Amino acid sequence: MSCCLAIAGHAQYYPVQNTDLSIGGAEQFTTPITTQVSQLYQATTRSTAILASVKEHPSAFAGFEVNYQYDALSDAHETANSSSTPAPTSMQECSGGYLIHARLGSLQPFLAVGGGELYFENPNGAKGDFRTTGLLDFGVDIPFPNQHLGVTLQGHTLYYHALAPVSEMQSTNWVATTEPSMAFYLRF
Repeated sequence: MSCCLAIAGHAQYYPVQNTDLSIGGAEQFTTPITTQVSQLYQATTRSTAILASVKEHPSAFAGFEVNYQYDALSDAHETANSSSTPAPTSMQECSGGYLIHARLGSLQPFLAVGGGELYFENPNGAKGDFRTTGLLDFGVDIPFPNQHLGVTLQGHTLYYHALAPVSEMQSTNWVATTEPSMAFYLRF
């Protein structure tokens, strides 16, 4: 407990400068990257997610980001010869990445590479599944005239092992969840 208080006490001295807090929506598309005929792969319905991010820009060209996402979707599992009925599923993402950014006039294009964890939960009480994910973000921050508010347009992509319909089964196939998104940000 005292360790947590000490960390919290020192955190007040970190200068919050060039930090963006953003929240927005993302349309989600999951597609297979690899498909082996005998292996299951994951297919999800298109859905809209809520994506929140914190971006820190400590230098003129580099920084980091932390993301949280929640999405309610329908998840199905398919092979080359069969498919399952889509089941309601929720997905949560916690991820982070290193940012490279530049300035083109008032626009700030960026690229982020990193990773994180995904948690898939089936609402019928079945055990949830964790998946380690790779992260690739690219996009542009467009400031409004007052420079503290703006909009972010980005492509948010997650790469992970496909889910299997039963947690005891494994899939060696990879899927990509691509999410075009738009968010509003507040810059400190």
